[in-house]
Amino acid sequence: MTANLATMIDANVPGNKPAIIFDQRAGDAVVFSYDQLRGRIASCAQFLKTKGVCPGDHVALLSGNHLDYMTAFYAIMYCGAVACPINFKLPRPMQQEVLALCKAQCVFVDAAHANRSSVPEFALDDEAIFSETGAGLPPHQVHGDDVACIMFTSGSTGLPKAVPITHGGYGWALRHYEFARASSVDLRTLIAAPFFHMNAQATTMLSLFFGGTCIMMPTFSTETFLDTVAQHQVSEITGVPTMMALAIRAIDEGYRADLSSVSVVALGSAPLSESLLCDIQRVFPNASIDNGYGTTEGGLVSFGPAPEGLTKPPLSIGYPAKDVDFYLEGGGDEGVLWIKTPMTSSGYLGLPQVNAEKFKDGYYNTGDVLRRDETGFYFFVGRADDMFVCGGENIFPAEVEKVLRSHPVIAEAVVVPQQDAIKGARPVAFVTLQAAGDVDVDDIKAYALEHLPAYAHPRTVTVLETLPRGTTEKIDRKALNQRANQERSR
Repeated sequence: MTANLATMIDANVPGNKPAIIFDQRAGDAVVFSYDQLRGRIASCAQFLKTKGVCPGDHVALLSGNHLDYMTAFYAIMYCGAVACPINFKLPRPMQQEVLALCKAQCVFVDAAHANRSSVPEFALDDEAIFSETGAGLPPHQVHGDDVACIMFTSGSTGLPKAVPITHGGYGWALRHYEFARASSVDLRTLIAAPFFHMNAQATTMLSLFFGGTCIMMPTFSTETFLDTVAQHQVSEITGVPTMMALAIRAIDEGYRADLSSVSVVALGSAPLSESLLCDIQRVFPNASIDNGYGTTEGGLVSFGPAPEGLTKPPLSIGYPAKDVDFYLEGGGDEGVLWIKTPMTSSGYLGLPQVNAEKFKDGYYNTGDVLRRDETGFYFFVGRADDMFVCGGENIFPAEVEKVLRSHPVIAEAVVVPQQDAIKGARPVAFVTLQAAGDVDVDDIKAYALEHLPAYAHPRTVTVLETLPRGTTEKIDRKALNQRANQERSR
């Protein structure tokens, strides 16, 4: 037997301490204490049992960020069922395909996503489900290899892939961070990413595991994000780098908010640039910056703190973590990362051919190209599947983007391949600026030529007011790739 993941909520903090503060912005924030949260989880689990949900059944969540979303997520696992959070931003037909893929027997929905499925729906707005009357219900006993939840990849190409994660694996990942408990119990952590995403889910579970307080937002918007930090005296902000870039731009354009409470900026799910790192240090001078790395398939834990006597380089994703086994394909100091941890998934549901390529001997092929320096720290280079060939030369977009973002006028940069009859493909760039105004794109191209091999400089630079975002606030590379090649064909 192992601990049911739903019970991994700190039992030592006072029961009346706020566990979740859901800031609805339209009215007063809703606060659940630790005692209330446990009661709501047990009541929801009891409700599921009365509806015939059995251990091992799959229960989906199709909802925006709702005050009882995470309550339901915990409750599903509490009664031994498998929680399946679904990206509500997917096209409606694809939502139904994902429901079928995970074989959901029923689904929790908010008002905006009701009446969309052929399986029974339970309303997150139904307060009777969360009445706190089930406090005496014991959690279902689970084994370490029992599946706790099924997470889904972003689905940037085709149907999202279903990734089963076990109670034992997820529990190991939470316990791995035990070294941070003393500094985490007083944190007030802001969670603005979509709850269906691993970033938001893992941040919530870590906060509750340590006895901290989660400040939750219904959706991300730049000014609301900054206002929430100030209003709730948030000490830790989390998310993807693009969210932080938008917030910093608003501040540089004159938006005012008291951000002095922030002591930790934790970023993940996308690469961090040197220019954004400098901006974060400028705007949050009292904060430490955690540049994290993890994958849904490989798990939350890959890299850890620097060994005693070593200092982590600012852009490094870290030093190999304890109990994590990995190698770089090719055996050198740069290559695709294969990783194995107790949380690494056994493979995607229903995709045996893909699994044969991506999962071998317990290792997962991340598709991420990493570089190891002479002291053993690792750095993100780029995605292997983003790499393209220009006139026989390999180009990693992330390397070109890093140089462009070091230009003093550029805030964000994305490089994509544009098809070319002679070169095969050529790099082109889309950028946003640090401040509104005119810019000489020839100057940007000259800067790139000065700092990059000639073959890697972007042949065209397009200035945009904002870059397109995907469903998890990451930059939508696919949309920019399509735009670049449509413009080329005209």
